[in-house]
Amino acid sequence: MSDHFSGPRALAGPQCDISDFYAFPSPEQPGNLILVMDVLPFATASSSFSDAIICRLRVRPASIAFWDQVDGVTHWPLSAEGAHPPTELLLADFLVVDTSKGFSENSNFEIERAILEGRAHETCGGRSLNEDVMDVLYTLYVNGGKGPRIRDGVDQATAPASQTLPYLAPPNLKPAQPKSAFLASQDAAKAKPSDHQQGVSDHQHGPSDQQHGPGDHHHYKFGRFQV
Repeated sequence: MSDHFSGPRALAGPQCDISDFYAFPSPEQPGNLILVMDVLPFATASSSFSDAIICRLRVRPASIAFWDQVDGVTHWPLSAEGAHPPTELLLADFLVVDTSKGFSENSNFEIERAILEGRAHETCGGRSLNEDVMDVLYTLYVNGGKGPRIRDGVDQATAPASQTLPYLAPPNLKPAQPKSAFLASQDAAKAKPSDHQQGVSDHQHGPSDQQHGPGDHHHYKFGRFQV
């Protein structure tokens, strides 16, 4: 999973921007799972972790049976062995494609749903580039694909993909520059005075005022965070 600079908060405070997450079986210790998470995109040699932010990885048993109860109806009853059909399907982590059938724009998980429902499938399956797969998954979880569409609020890409080779959207001639925005946010954070230095009207430290010693308080800035 990868998600870099996903919003203003991530740009302003990159130390709290979870960029990548990896999960894979250990190649050296069978039966063990390796989890890797990184933060702070475009980190430099002088970058450091924030001491004001704690990141944790919480591992729980995989089951989406909870979502089947959201609408008050059980669409996916457990099997005799106690297995939840969609959970078992998704843990298998593959898509089925039938090349004997023509292309369909809305075919995501249609073959898999047909198998679970004991019927013949109608499409080629797989996933088209323009299909809103998150809506498909949420609808599958909540009502088995037999009720109203459950939406995540993001219905399409900014520029839909083409249906002809190479199936790509036209190039973005003015792409966003997250690295430039990140560097600008860092410069702004460095230039911004701390709370006790913000103006002549605030208290100022003169030569006769008490000087700060090594044991006194200090202000540290981490992007938009100050401790």
